[in-house]
Formats: sequence, C-alpha cells, structure tokens
Amino acid sequence: MTLARPAAVAGRLALLAAAATVATCTGVLGLDDYRDAVAELCQCDTKLSFLGQDCARRLGERLASATAETRAAWLAYYAGNCAGSCERALGCYAQPGTCARGGCALAMECCGYGEGALCVQDKCTDGGDGG
Repeated sequence: MTLARPAAVAGRLALLAAAATVATCTGVLGLDDYRDAVAELCQCDTKLSFLGQDCARRLGERLASATAETRAAWLAYYAGNCAGSCERALGCYAQPGTCARGGCALAMECCGYGEGALCVQDKCTDGGDGG
C-alpha cells in the first residue's frame, strides 16, 4: 500500500528530524511533531491491524511518554525508512517509542517480538522464562 502524500510527509519529517538533531538533551519535542507520522503509520492497517482502531491514540501515547531522545530517534528512523510506504510498517512500529514495553494483548505488540519477546499474562517479556 502506498500512501497519498509521501513527498509532503517525508519532507516535513526530514525537517523535523533535522530539528530534533540540534535539540539539546534537555529540550522537549512535543507530540505534535509526531502526529503526522503516527497517523500515516496507522494507515498501514494490513501490517498493524493487531493495534485495532485506536492505533494512533496508542502509539501517540507511547511516544508522548518516551524521552525526547527516543522520540527524535523514532522520527528519524521513520523518516528514513517508512514515510510514504507500508512495506516497513512493522519495522517502524517495532522501534523504541512505539512498541510496547509493558502491557500487551499480543506478542506482536512487544519490543523485541522479532527476537522472541512474548506477551505473558498481559505483560511483555524477553521470551526467556516467561516472567
């Protein structure tokens, strides 16, 4: 699936990523900077259907609770790898900032799912002993 405005979104994301790079460690990047990217990512419903109808809200909340550095790194990864296309949607979702580190309903939500992370009793685990 190719999304409708790849050039416009990619250009804006590239500018935001550049701005994030020069931000100080104490600078806080607002969630507004990421809304377009999250909304675009959540349009990849065939790749992210496990997140359900509230995909944008869930990912937005996760990014809002992440550090400024994690948000900037996520945005830079998104701009360079996922903007305008759903081919790598799972890879973008799996980045720190949007993947789940705590509560989950499915293993696919968990950070490290591709490396064996599991969702056990509604919590992400590293896949080792289930706890």
